[in-house]
This record gives sequence, structure tokens and C-alpha cells, in this order.
Amino acid sequence: MRLTTKIVLGGILSIFIGTIIFIVALSFTDGKSFEGSILKLDQKNSSSIDVAPYHAVKLDIANPDARMSVMPQGVISFKRLVSEDKKDKLFMSSELKKYTIVKVMNDTLFVTIDWQKMKSYFTKGEMRIVSGVNYTVYSDNVDFINLVPTITTEINGLNAQFIRVSSLGDVKIGSCTADKLESARGNLQLNNSKLKQLNLDLDEIYNWEVKDCEIGEENLSGSKTHYVKTPRSETKALNWYPKNKDARLNIELSADSARLVFK
Repeated sequence: MRLTTKIVLGGILSIFIGTIIFIVALSFTDGKSFEGSILKLDQKNSSSIDVAPYHAVKLDIANPDARMSVMPQGVISFKRLVSEDKKDKLFMSSELKKYTIVKVMNDTLFVTIDWQKMKSYFTKGEMRIVSGVNYTVYSDNVDFINLVPTITTEINGLNAQFIRVSSLGDVKIGSCTADKLESARGNLQLNNSKLKQLNLDLDEIYNWEVKDCEIGEENLSGSKTHYVKTPRSETKALNWYPKNKDARLNIELSADSARLVFK
């Protein structure tokens, strides 16, 4: 299912504003200058940080603002926990470890990118993209908040009770089995997975695509007017839960036959 039109209201996070300004500024450089504006962190030496037991993960940037002169770019990967020696650890390159602040508080693992320290890489005043900002977490379930638009979330191979993701960046989920998947904010790509429930708040999600998946039911909610299009093969049942009397859902069906049931 793809979200084709959506009204988005509310304030924009300062980190998101900073990202837009950063990208616009780089767009005015020529090709050679742009290539020189990207630095990739060394990935040769892997490292890990031991952390206290946690249930949720939150990724953020320390003290973000619109004047940020560096922008981290990379992937945070959630993979199936297959051995106890990878439990309660955060994996990254040794180079990235120098610019990462990690702490556990109230059952949440806070991973914070220190962009101020990253500035030591660059000539003062230049705007740069720092790629290779890659983290790996091994877990049975996922409860994740990502406040960094240029970091992609990848979840692969999980057999989970629940997967909850709220991300300003792209979200890619593949080869997973879960009782419940909830995704918000980002662009969701769901491939080759089996779900009992897919729960989406249309006031939050930007866009989503489903390919080669088996979904028991999709539960959509919203408070505004939303437009979606869907093939019958995407899910066995589609449920709409309006948040107020003004909420509207406009559905475009493909050539497949379908049956609508009103409660």
C-alpha cells in the first residue's frame, strides 16, 4: 500500500530543519566539491560497547541545530539474537565509537551522535557529510525511535512478538516474522515478511510499500483526510479506525476483486 496524499501539520524538529538546510547548501556546490564534502569513517576495525539490559532504543544527535556543519549518514541494523555473547551490546566501528555517547536510563538505550566532536575532522566552516555511521543491535524484539533523518533503519531476519519503529529516516524491514508491526514517521519498505498485524497511524507515516508479504490484517487510523491505494493481495483484511468525526479514508483498489464490510 502506498500513501499518495497526506496533510501534515505540526512543528518540525530542529534536527530536521538542520538537515534540509545542510542538503540545500551542499546542492549549490559543483560535483567535485560535493564529492570532497563526503567523508567515510573507517569500517575496518569493529568494536562494541557493553550496556545494561534495555527494552527500547533511541538514536539522536547531541544538541542539534540549523548551524550543524557536519551531517552523519549511515544505517542502524537490528538483527536476530542468535548467541548470548551479542546480547546487551552495541556494535560499531572503532572510529565511530569515539563520536558516540551511550547510556541506559529507564529501560531505554540512548545512542547519541556527538557531531561537535566530528567537526575535528574538517576544516572550520566547511559543510561535510560523514558516512559510515553504522550501528548494529542484536535483539529478539524491536522498540526503536530514530530522530536522525539521514540514518536508515534496517530490520532483518527477526522472529519477534513486536516490532515498533518511529523514524525520521527510511525504514527497511525484510525476512521478518512478527505478531505486530507498528511504524511511524518514516518511509517504510516491507519485504518478504509475515505479520499478523500491521498498525499504521496515517497522521504519522509518510509512505509505505509492501512486497511479497503475508499480512493478516492492516489497521489504519487517522484524524484527517487520507488517500491510499492497495492491491487485494497485500492483506487479508483492512480495518479503518477514524480518530474523530472529520477523519476520511479514500481507497483506490487495483484490478483485484475485493469485499467491503462495514461495522
